Amino acid sequence: YHTNTVAGLELAMDILRRRKVRERRIVMITDGKPSCIRKDGDYYMNSFGLDDLIVGRTLDAAARARKAGIPITTFMIAR
Repeated sequence: YHTNTVAGLELAMDILRRRKVRERRIVMITDGKPSCIRKDGDYYMNSFGLDDLIVGRTLDAAARARKAGIPITTFMIAR
């Protein structure tokens, strides 16, 4: 299994942008590190270590949320 954190953040930002509320926040609960993104219409996946491309795109998505005034709170669930 792979975790597409970018897709989750983008969907949450789209939903929050359409709502006319004062406080917007993303609460992300995950059981894994980012390991999947969409690239050139296909899924690019790498679950071994931290992939620079995937991490970079994930940080870019988080930066877009911050710029839009949407804070992200993250909870990592693992054993």
